[in-house]
Amino acid sequence: MKLVHIAALFAATSCASLLSAQSFSHDISLSGMGNGNPSKTFGLTTDPSFNRLYVAVSGDFMGNNNIVAEIDTTTDTVVRTIQVGNYPEDIALIFDPVTGTATSGAVTNSSDGTVSIWDLASGAVTHTVQLPDPFGLGSCYPFGITTGGPGLWVTTVDGSGAVYGIDTNTFLVDPNAEFNTSWKSNGRPLDTGSQVVVPTTAYTPTWSGSSAELFFTDSTIAGTWSNLMAENEGNYIFPGGQDVVELPNGDFVVGCLSTNARLYIISPDGELIRTIRLSSGGGAHGLALSADGSLLVACDLPTGTISFVDMLNFSELASFQSSSTGQGYQQPNDAVFCNGKVYVTCQGSEEVMVFDNLPTVNPGQGYAGELAIGWAPSPDNPISFGLTVTGNGIVALFVSFDDLPSYYSTVNLEIGPSPILAGWGRNSFSKSWTIPINAPRGLNLFAQGVVDVIGMPVLTTPRVIVLP
Repeated sequence: MKLVHIAALFAATSCASLLSAQSFSHDISLSGMGNGNPSKTFGLTTDPSFNRLYVAVSGDFMGNNNIVAEIDTTTDTVVRTIQVGNYPEDIALIFDPVTGTATSGAVTNSSDGTVSIWDLASGAVTHTVQLPDPFGLGSCYPFGITTGGPGLWVTTVDGSGAVYGIDTNTFLVDPNAEFNTSWKSNGRPLDTGSQVVVPTTAYTPTWSGSSAELFFTDSTIAGTWSNLMAENEGNYIFPGGQDVVELPNGDFVVGCLSTNARLYIISPDGELIRTIRLSSGGGAHGLALSADGSLLVACDLPTGTISFVDMLNFSELASFQSSSTGQGYQQPNDAVFCNGKVYVTCQGSEEVMVFDNLPTVNPGQGYAGELAIGWAPSPDNPISFGLTVTGNGIVALFVSFDDLPSYYSTVNLEIGPSPILAGWGRNSFSKSWTIPINAPRGLNLFAQGVVDVIGMPVLTTPRVIVLP
């Protein structure tokens, strides 16, 4: 069969049905709050039961601030500030195991190497937990924090790879709960109830690049090829894992820095599935997912971009540039959904941005068939891998080194811009490759299949491989 016949019979997949569009509403100024140093913001979390938002006011590298601002999301006004440690970064809430209500807040203090615990009712700090300082730097530089395990998990960016567990009965570091990501800098952790996943950054021996990975505490998952998301060596470009959220189906969405403006989707067993391209040109430092899992907000700190992403159809809906929104801030850090709005902290200015009129998205036609990846790993290069597309009728396989939308003749693909037809067959087609010893590391190879190309053609889910 000629390719032109395959292309001519392809019908484009449907896209999202957008019932409304998100919009910038207003900003909440934190100017002048705290100890007199800049009141620039970092992480945040929300207690929707009481319409409360808690924002870490960190300051900047010229001067630490030391408060958490409590905001009433019904009026979007600051109702109280809580004095904590120096350069507070990320926040988690502690819940009563019987009633399920939040009783305390916890924040990582990067400059002090501590975690402050405060009572939500009174606003009083009740405990200050000192974390280990393995390198004698003055701090292990705690970053991310989440509820789980012994009570709290805390990640560090000192390069030790340490993730500490805090027992919320004793409010002491539990040495039996500690685990390590193996000499990496750690992003924001996520406790799934069965394991902990941590986005990480591993620097190359020459310190001229790094790799972004997703660490799993399940030892049967961690260390597989699939948890590598991006790698760059020798170019002084530093991909790094920053944040992760869990979709309703159990897949993970990971935000990374310096990854060519891509979000990465990884399955529960650690397999890299696909990417979602953003218009920011950078990556994602902070992520927020709506309660139903249909809408995601990605904050790209270096480029100052906030993206709204349709997670039912895996596409960006809109983006906002920081220079033209709010106070003309830079560096959006983190986001949460609360009270029908999205709140975004701005590390480059003294505000929290508020977006309302959030979109409603509907699933499109979806995908058909299956595109599977098979590896033949070896301690040394070369490494072989294969792609197999299966489905009813005639199937075709396309590959590309990018994930831009494209057309091959009249075939509408989600990979490009110059897709290559690897081949076609009836009900199944497979092709294998061997990575040369001198091949550049960290390249992305994107693939997508077309199923039933002479009947009612439908795309398979696009897949991505990171060449190790």
